[in-house]
Amino acid sequence: MKKIFKAGTIEDSFRGYYDAESWIREQGFHDGSMQRDCPIGISKEDWVGGCKWRYLTENDRNDLDGVMISNDYRNGDVTVVIFDEEDKRKLYI
Repeated sequence: MKKIFKAGTIEDSFRGYYDAESWIREQGFHDGSMQRDCPIGISKEDWVGGCKWRYLTENDRNDLDGVMISNDYRNGDVTVVIFDEEDKRKLYI
């Protein structure tokens, strides 16, 4: 499943990110920490909380339930991708 959160205005920096993060938590997921324009891991389990992408091993990344991605978290759209089982088998980000 893919869901896009629209960017706000210049005065409303990080609007897409904040909306995506709220939606993720409402769905019962936890998210990692932002690291520039890298993906942010999403998991049903709380272990991912606070982890930056660079600290996730390949096994950790394969255990994720999804990712949040954006080319510009501050002023750009943010896409949340929740993996189905087929997606998880193909995940090599």
